[in-house]
Amino acid sequence: GVSTLEALAMNIPYSDKPICPILDARKKEVYAAIYRCGGNGLTCIMPDTAISPEALVNKIKEPTIFIGDGIKVYGGFVKEILKDAAVIAPSHLWPIRALNIGLLAWKRFKKGDADSPGNISLNYLRPSEAEIKKGASVK
Repeated sequence: GVSTLEALAMNIPYSDKPICPILDARKKEVYAAIYRCGGNGLTCIMPDTAISPEALVNKIKEPTIFIGDGIKVYGGFVKEILKDAAVIAPSHLWPIRALNIGLLAWKRFKKGDADSPGNISLNYLRPSEAEIKKGASVK
């Protein structure tokens, strides 16, 4: 298994700035992470998280490239708060590429860090709406 956000950050493989992929998580949140490019690929600065856009921009301390469909909803807010420190990637770079998922998986496999297909599970960053409603009705 690989991170969707890491795969998205790989759309900008040679950046001298941190890369912050954001996906609209609804409920006034984004799924986000922050990565830095280096000789060995991407290094995670902030792990995948569900976070409010306000809290996310407070974590940005230097010019950062934003990428992903969360820009459609929150790009204006990010630019308004961060000004020139927010670099919005061109929209043709926002979709996740299957090639990047394959490259991340191959890199893990070569290190001997492979998942058994039966053991792969989704990494949800917050409970689904159904789980929230089910928990509320149990109380």
